[in-house]
Parts: sequence; structure tokens; C-alpha cells
Amino acid sequence: MKIPRLIPLIAISIVLLLCCTPAASALYEFEGIPLTLSAQGTVRGEVLTFGTYGLADPPMECTFDLPASPVYARVYTGVWGGTEQYTGWADVTVNNAEPVRFALSGTRDTNPDIAASSHGIYWIGTDPAGNLRAGTNTIIVATSRGEAGNRLDGRIYAVCVVAVVEEAGGPITQYWIADGNENLHGEGWAGSNPTRKDTASVSFGHADRSGMTAAELMVVLLASNRGQPDYLSMNGHDLGSPSTRADIGNERSFDSIGAGIESRYVDAERFDVTNLLLCTNTVLFERGRDLDGDGRIASSGAVIEGEDYIHPCLAVLTLVRSGADPLPDLAVEEVRAENAYTGETATAVAKIKNYGSPPAAPVAVMFSLNDRVIGTESVTPDPAGNAEATVTWPASGGAFTLTAAIAETGDADPTNNRASVDLTVGSLPDLAVSIGAPYRVDAEAAEPTRAPLSIVPVVAGLCAVAWFSRSRSHGSPGLVPVLLIATVLVGCLCTGAASAGDGGYAAYLLPVQIENSGGSDAPAFSVTVYLDGEKAAYKRVDSGVAAGSSTTVTIPLYTTPGTHQVRVVLDEAGEQATGKNTAGGSYDFP
Repeated sequence: MKIPRLIPLIAISIVLLLCCTPAASALYEFEGIPLTLSAQGTVRGEVLTFGTYGLADPPMECTFDLPASPVYARVYTGVWGGTEQYTGWADVTVNNAEPVRFALSGTRDTNPDIAASSHGIYWIGTDPAGNLRAGTNTIIVATSRGEAGNRLDGRIYAVCVVAVVEEAGGPITQYWIADGNENLHGEGWAGSNPTRKDTASVSFGHADRSGMTAAELMVVLLASNRGQPDYLSMNGHDLGSPSTRADIGNERSFDSIGAGIESRYVDAERFDVTNLLLCTNTVLFERGRDLDGDGRIASSGAVIEGEDYIHPCLAVLTLVRSGADPLPDLAVEEVRAENAYTGETATAVAKIKNYGSPPAAPVAVMFSLNDRVIGTESVTPDPAGNAEATVTWPASGGAFTLTAAIAETGDADPTNNRASVDLTVGSLPDLAVSIGAPYRVDAEAAEPTRAPLSIVPVVAGLCAVAWFSRSRSHGSPGLVPVLLIATVLVGCLCTGAASAGDGGYAAYLLPVQIENSGGSDAPAFSVTVYLDGEKAAYKRVDSGVAAGSSTTVTIPLYTTPGTHQVRVVLDEAGEQATGKNTAGGSYDFP
């Protein structure tokens, strides 16, 4: 690929855009969208996965055969945007049906079927809407790449299909499908006050191991890089063959079970986990490991310990067993109250998951406060095995136990058919936030790293960084970028020699105390931390804060020693009735 002659000017513009802090939203998060369980269940039949893997120009096609029309299916595709500021579109066509268009809007994404993170990596999931059938199926994904005025890179990482198919007389297969777009990255890929994210995990519960004959885990990773180690484990055991377990993301898919296939910047893998399966199973993705104990995971140098960045986007766990036809296995996964303040109409919400076969009729969910029934709603789990039940009640002050219970006969495991939560109802929550003194993670000062570039090589540096982002994600270098890199290397050496005594980046923990002096429990909210004006950390407090109590949230930060401006914002998304709460000031980072 030839690099245009104007690449230096374009590169500068790109990097200046990247310096802007993106607005946070529920569907774009630089640090990544956690993998969460989107579908689960049990079928007499099998769960099939198909895919085309490896970054390539659009369109990308995936053709496969199905033995029958699926009872549930999901189509996924990964798209490289170039930066989180560029916008465009992706079209997904299933068997020549009307294309489904997804607007790719980076930091402004509002489509719940799109998980966007980092500098413009998209993972799109869509329901094929009954268009998959027995026999040969073809899925085609196109993007706005090449369209007049388009700036989105638009190359496609992968097209992947997960299909649940019934088969009379077939085995019983229990399955879990988790999707997201995690951004595991080192310090050099996250801005002037860089963050660092080394691990991500997802758990799969309620496994029925009676009569189990096999279990398999399938994963998809984007932005992988051969030669930079990364790891995948389940229940504490490393996965992969002896030659791949220290570099799962090596741009060669399925080489953990055979020779594999080349798949540029993408890795899809399958693992036999029959001997590792428990009732609850945790899968851990690691960007690398600190082998020399210096507190960092090196992605270059004499000893390469990890990836610069890698994106776990899909994990599918299947358990095959023998036995009688499966029963429904409904579980109340979460109970919460909304708008539960004195004098208001409150809403009780129960999230239901079905880990077994679909129930034959709608399921009644009964809600009670201190064993007094306040309402019942009947729900039918959707094809993904999910349902949500709600009832309302006139809230009055006091302490209560809110319970949701399923009265389902013939359930495979009735022990998980109810759940409760304690709540206090009174005046509105009143949150206040205070910031403690930041402290070093390591007991001793970390080895200094090079300071940011001085003004002398900064222009060349901007060009080189833009080219490097392009080449890593994922173009081909030309002569001009190579000369720019050489210029930057010289500048780095000079700058590093001049600033080695200034101290380098170090890992810190920032204690954030949150107090609720109001009369009601505060529901879940977010904590956002800005460091020197740049968004540096984001964390959810899913448990909320009970009335009259407090909690301390510890936020990891990665910055240079010295004085920094810190600002903490509670509930930046506006989930709380009382609105945002902030605290800030100058803090010494030792």
C-alpha cells in the first residue's frame, strides 16, 4: 500500500484530533466494554460457530452450511475505524435480505448493538432476524471505505456467526455466549496521562455437569500481534498448546487445536476445557505478564512480556452431556428498586435468565416487600434466554427486603428461583465525594522511563505516531514514514538522555470516598476521574451506596510523580436523581 505524499500533514491532524478527550457514553468507552453474558440456554442439538478472520478490505463474506434453521443465532463483525473520531457505516446482509446498516459514530455511538472502544475498534452484533436457514448461508459485510468523503478506515477484522440448532436425538448442549469489546493496553496507548489495563474476565455460571461428555471454549480477539505474548486461562489453568499458550493472539486462528489459519490482527481459537469445567467458570484474558518483576509489562526490548493492546470481543462456552430432554432452568439474577423515595411511585425490577430449555408457557414473577406481595408479572424469556419483570408500588419510608420469586413448576434447579435485596426508602439520596491522598502501588520507586518528547522532535513524533497507528492497525509503511521514525528515534534518544533524571511514569492508587447522607439508598452510578484535564479512569459502583453509609472506591492511575490536578465526577451519565457530584484540587503524587 502506498502512503500519500500528504501523510505528514494528515498525520498531524489525526494526532491533534486524538488529543481531544472523547465524551463518555454508555456504548463507547476507551477502556473497553466488558464481556457480559448476552445469551444462554440448553438445547437438544448443537451450537455451531463459523467465521472469516483476518483484517481485509470490504466486502467480507462468510459462507457456511446449517443442518436446520437455528432457534437462536447472532452475527458479529469487527471493523477498524482508524480513530474514535472518524465516522462511517457498516452494512450486514444475510442471504440477500435487505442490508442492515449500522452507523459507526465513534464516541457518539448510541446503538446498543455496537461496542466501540480504544481508538476506533468496533464490534457489532446483530440478530439475523430469521434469515438463516437449513443449507448454505452467506453473510456479506460492507463498509463506507472508499465512499466519497469517508474518513473511516473501514477495513473488516472478521465476520463470525454463532448458531444454536436443534437436532432430534442429538446430544444435550448447554451454552453461554458473552460479547463486548475489552481494550487491554499498555501505558503508551492511552494519552498524555496514560492508563493501563492488563486483564479482563468473564464468568459462566449454573453449569449442569451431570452426564457431561465434553466442554469447549471458543474466543475471538481483535488487534492481536504475533510475537507479543498474551495469555488465556480458565479457572486458573492456562489454555493453549505448548507452542501457543504464551501467545494466544499470534494472528493465526485455531492453531491451539491444529495447524491453524493465517488471520491478520485477529485470533479465533477453540479449547477443550472438559477437564477444567466447574459449576461456575471464570475465563481470564491477560495482555501479558510481568516476568521480570519490574512492575511493567514490556511490549518491546530484550524481553517482550506482552501485547501493546488486544481486544477480547467474544467468548462462547459449550457443555455437551447425555440424558433426558432438558428442563427450563430459570434464575433470578438481579433485583433492584428504581425511584424508591418516599411519596414516589417506585418500580421493582427483576432480571431473569434461563439456563435450560425454553419454558412451555409464560413465567409468573412475584414481588414482595417484607413478605407482603406488591405485584406479579408474567414474562416469556426471549430467544437469547433473557427476560425482565417489573411492578410498581407507592413508596413509603422504612427499611424493607425486596424479593422477586419465580413460581415455575418443573424447573431444573428451583434453588435459584428467587433473589432479594435490602433497601431503605426515605428522602432522596445525597451523595458527597472526597478524594484521599494518592499513593504508589510499589513500595520503592519504579525505574524511570523516558519523558515525553521535547518540542524539537515533536512534529516528527506526531507524524510517526499517526503512521504507527496506521501500520499497526493496519496499513503498510512507506519510505517517508520510515525516515520519520528514524528521526523520532534520534529525538527520543536525545530527549531521554536529557530527562532521565526527571523520573518516569508510575502506578498509583487514588482513594475516593463516597458518602450518602440522604434518606434512601443510592442506586448504581459511575465514578469518572480526570487527571490534568484529561479523562484518566472510569469505574462503575454497581452496588450503589446505602442510606446513611459510605464506601471507598480505589481508582488505579498511571502518571509521573509530582503535583497533578485531579477532578472526580460522580454519576457523569446522570443516573442519580440528585445529579452530578464533583470534587477536585491539586494532589501530590509521590
